[in-house]
Amino acid sequence: MIFAKGYCMEEAEIRAEIERRRKRAVDLRLRETVWDLYYSQFQYIDDYLRKEPETILPEVRDGLKRSGNLSEFRFNNSNYGLQSLAGKVEGCGRGFGSTETTPMTIKLSVEGERVFEFEVGENRYLRGGHAIFP
Repeated sequence: MIFAKGYCMEEAEIRAEIERRRKRAVDLRLRETVWDLYYSQFQYIDDYLRKEPETILPEVRDGLKRSGNLSEFRFNNSNYGLQSLAGKVEGCGRGFGSTETTPMTIKLSVEGERVFEFEVGENRYLRGGHAIFP
């Protein structure tokens, strides 16, 4: 039995709640949405701020706080945090057709509470030592 904020939960209830939330995240395609947000926008947010700040939604741009690999921003009257943690780059193959994979952990928080975290491997394909993107 686990007690939290005056509520008592049995282990089976906790496991059922975790499974319900996991399925809900899958149904909402949360992993894909958060990855797309990071990969297409926040990975390059510093460049956008420097070169094309008008391309960032004003509500996000005006409240954006950057600290290393953490971006905190406001959207639709809520505060969000998006953090990316890159692991060690791993190589595969040699010369033409080799790849580099960087394991990454992406974390999403809402109102200061971490609500979602997942791991992904970002691949770069190399040709003659230069990165190419499919």
